[in-house]
Amino acid sequence: MYAQTPDEIAWRAGDLFVAMRKGKLKLRIEHEYPLADAARAHAELEGRATTGKLLLSP
Repeated sequence: MYAQTPDEIAWRAGDLFVAMRKGKLKLRIEHEYPLADAARAHAELEGRATTGKLLLSP
């Protein structure tokens, strides 16, 4: 199922963030990279070298 409109995307994203704030959704961030290391993060994803989420930060 895909979101059909920008309003639906905003609605679903809002529900997601509410669940996160309430502690109903736990995210496991395996690594955090500066944006300058985005190529490294992509290489790790493509090479299946990760098991959690990768976060790029400015």
